[in-house]
Amino acid sequence: MKQSVPDWIPGLVETADEAAKEEPSFTRVEVGEAILSFYAVGPDFERTKHAAERWLQRLKESLRDKRGFPRPEQGIYAEPKLEWLDWQLQASGTRLRWCGAFHLVLSAEDLAQGQGCVWQLDEYKRFARLWTSKVLEAFTFKPEEASGVIVDEKPFYWTLALDTDPRVEWTESHMRQYRKAFTALVRVRSEDTSIYTERAMEDILASNLAFTTEELQLLSRNTGLIYVAKSRFHQRNGFSYVRRALVNSNALVRAMRAAIILFRAELDGQLQSWLQQRLRSRRTKRLLQELVGYAQSASEILRQFDEWTFRMTHQIGHEQAVFQSLLKRYQIGELTQGLHQQLSELHSQISDLHNQIQSRRLSWLSLLVVFPAAYQALKLVQEIWPALQNLTSSWWK
Repeated sequence: MKQSVPDWIPGLVETADEAAKEEPSFTRVEVGEAILSFYAVGPDFERTKHAAERWLQRLKESLRDKRGFPRPEQGIYAEPKLEWLDWQLQASGTRLRWCGAFHLVLSAEDLAQGQGCVWQLDEYKRFARLWTSKVLEAFTFKPEEASGVIVDEKPFYWTLALDTDPRVEWTESHMRQYRKAFTALVRVRSEDTSIYTERAMEDILASNLAFTTEELQLLSRNTGLIYVAKSRFHQRNGFSYVRRALVNSNALVRAMRAAIILFRAELDGQLQSWLQQRLRSRRTKRLLQELVGYAQSASEILRQFDEWTFRMTHQIGHEQAVFQSLLKRYQIGELTQGLHQQLSELHSQISDLHNQIQSRRLSWLSLLVVFPAAYQALKLVQEIWPALQNLTSSWWK
């Protein structure tokens, strides 16, 4: 006897098929550029640049041995190159001295024609981890030129990809369908499986800074993905627009954040040291000069921050929205507010020290007033003493 199929089974199979369709994934990714963004702190631009060039040379030497190094299925990358950004912070009179940012760029040789290097996704993830480790290994070398130069130990890694497969209009529903694949690409250097939690994937989708269905701009911690339709790539003169609007802005805001944190740490130590010296030292005048000089340097740093922030926040459209979002993402407002509070304490110390010096000066002036008066009184006594002596003598007779 032939048994009939229960009514609920076909429905379950259809639901399972639909669920499977909701979790598509990338099998390949076409990477046009892989970019590592660094901030750098050094004595000045020239010495910092020279040190970075020495590190780049060391990296190129290490890449000559390519055994075991992942390679794309199609395409080839040109030699890595350094690109310095046009923002820099001058902080003479402080240990910070100079701060700037640069990219280490790996570009596909045929990128100008709209062709990146095609990778199996798992192989690209392996490449990203090995590539980063090789770069950081080369940058740990300390030639004489690198004396006093500090570079970012956790550079920001960007994957700039073209939409080989799939070609999708990125509506919210489509983004959710591919959220696991995007999470893998955004956090490409991570081997942590916790990146695939619902919360983590939702946070990555919510980070999208592109306001178009032809492009995605996703960020997470110190990694990011820009995924661009090829038609948009050609219309926008390659990656130049997203480089300027997001990659460069992100690097500069990170450099600003590093500068504020480093300077605040230095200022905090200086404030404690100056307070101790003020309480137990007699060289108050020289100490006041130090405090005033440092306050002037701090004011110059804030002026540069404010000038650059004003210029960037007065752009139009997408670039302004991206920059405002990055300022919030890296908590620049809170960090700057904390710096202003520290500077208020510095100015308070300057005021107290100035009052202390003034009080000492008034004490000396009082003595200078008293001493002449005492001298004049003594002189007067000396002048009239003979007469007083005759008078007292006659009085006692």
